[in-house]
Amino acid sequence: MKNRLSCLLLILVVASACDDHPLDLHTPASSPATPGPEALWSEFQALHAEATPETAIAVGRRIDALLSDEARATYANAMTDAVRGLRLEPAAAANAVETLRYRLLGESAGARKGRMTRYRVGRIIQPSDDRATLDIRDGSALVMQLPAVREHGVWRFLPSSNLVATYDELYPHSEADRTAEQFTSAKEAADGLAAALNKGTAWEVYAIFDARTKTRLDTLFARRGVSLQQFVRNLDTDMVALRSTGRPRVCLHHHDRP
Repeated sequence: MKNRLSCLLLILVVASACDDHPLDLHTPASSPATPGPEALWSEFQALHAEATPETAIAVGRRIDALLSDEARATYANAMTDAVRGLRLEPAAAANAVETLRYRLLGESAGARKGRMTRYRVGRIIQPSDDRATLDIRDGSALVMQLPAVREHGVWRFLPSSNLVATYDELYPHSEADRTAEQFTSAKEAADGLAAALNKGTAWEVYAIFDARTKTRLDTLFARRGVSLQQFVRNLDTDMVALRSTGRPRVCLHHHDRP
C-alpha cells in the first residue's frame, strides 16, 4: 500500500509541473483542416503550366480528378452524344468518351496556359460550408467564375462553361486561314491524307482539299443546315474517338489510271 501511495504522489507532482491544459489521453487529436476552395484553384492553375499537345490527355486526366461527380457526368454526356454516331462496341465507346473528356480538359488548359499564370482569386463567395464560387480576376478585371462544392470531404468544381476553353480559343484558325497543301504526285497526296487522318487534326485534313472540293463541301453541309466549322469540329472529335478504340490506322493506296 505504501508503494502505491508513493507512486500516486509522484504522478500528482509531475502533473502539477505541467501547463494548465494537460493532454487528455482519451481525446483523439483533431485532424488538420480540409483545404479550402482556394487550394482547388491553385491546383487547377498549376496544371495549366504542364499542358502541351503531347501531354493534353495526361493533364486532362488530372484536371478531371478536380471535377465534381456532376461536372464529370456533364462532360461525359456531351462526349457520349458525339461518339454515338460511330456505333462502337460498349467498351470501346466508353473508352472513347473518357479519352475525349480528358482531351477537352487538357487542350483547354493548353490553350489558356499563357494567361492563366496572371489570374488570381479575387474573392470567394461562400453561401454555405459546402458551396462556393471563386471570382477569378486578371488584375481588376473579372475573367471567370468557378462554382465549387465540397464533395466526399474535398472541394471539387461544379459544371461551368469557364472550366473549358471556348471554340475560338481551342481553334484560333478558321478555314479562311488554311491554304491547300501542295503535293507533287497522287501518291504523295494520298500519304498526306493518311498521315492527317492518323495523327493530325480535322483542320489538317481539310487543308489537303483544293478550292473546288472545299466549295462542294460548303454547299453540301449548308444544305443540311450545318456550318463548316461544326462539320470540322465533329470530324475532329470522331477522329480522336476512333484512335482511342485502337482501330487499325488509315492506309490509302493509289492506283494509276490506265
